[in-house]
Amino acid sequence: MAALGAMYGGWVVVAYFLWKDRDKRLYWGFLAGMWGLSWGFTYRLWPFSEKKPPPPPTLRIATWNMDASHYERKLIERDLAFLAEVRADVVCLQEVYLGDYSAECFAERAGYPYILFRKAGPAMGMAILSRYPVTDYGASILLRGSTNGVLAGKVALPSGDTVQVVNVHYPSYRLGKAESWKYRHWHRVWEAQREIDSLLARIREAWQRPMWVCGDFNAIPLSYAAGQWWGYLWDSYGAAGWLEGPTWRPIPLRIDYIWGPSPAYRQMTQWVEGHHHAYLLAEYGERSPMLVKRKSLTFALLGR
Repeated sequence: MAALGAMYGGWVVVAYFLWKDRDKRLYWGFLAGMWGLSWGFTYRLWPFSEKKPPPPPTLRIATWNMDASHYERKLIERDLAFLAEVRADVVCLQEVYLGDYSAECFAERAGYPYILFRKAGPAMGMAILSRYPVTDYGASILLRGSTNGVLAGKVALPSGDTVQVVNVHYPSYRLGKAESWKYRHWHRVWEAQREIDSLLARIREAWQRPMWVCGDFNAIPLSYAAGQWWGYLWDSYGAAGWLEGPTWRPIPLRIDYIWGPSPAYRQMTQWVEGHHHAYLLAEYGERSPMLVKRKSLTFALLGR
């Protein structure tokens, strides 16, 4: 919440004191620069480019919060057709609504032979769709009365390697609703986040093979939920296109992520009509991409 407030409202305080506190304008100017820096990295201003086109990807991983497809059969059909068209190898889905389909039929209509599904209700939950055999890792959780939680699966790749894919859906504070500002609601969210964080820490400690962590974190990059993976896994946004923007609307926020054991070659963001979340697709290969720096109006040199 502090990071979100600083992201959107920090300039108001800084501008006021730049005008009012004239004796310390250097200090407030420094804070203004820090605010601009935080906004830049949050809003996705660092670029990526390659000297040569990357080879064909060996693994394509995606994540998408389906917004429960608004509980309409027609929208479910459209979303399943979209999933079949984009053809990622593994897809982590949050807020899945099956309608009157079984989980297996849902996966088949989306073009996938394998599905790992965890129910939050008769037709709601989280899912991992895969072109390769996927089995339950045995360390998953679905929070009571919601589609928030962790769904961890082991995927057997054609190369013979077994990797872990962790589908994450953190709870939202739902700031637009009046009851969400009550302490009782905030305390429930904090407890739920702590439960998810504890499980993710145990998974990270126990699993020593390649792992991908994907999903809707309901947190901007400056928040703890996302920041805990910096230095441990690679954020696929390092391979995103120039100025590729947020993953949630109508308020522009980046809250959906794909974290992998190596840098991605490419990340693509696609929007489906009627959805608040973007579909993120990251491509991975056998070698590390060539990264180069590029100039921008904000910084002299940017890049990773």
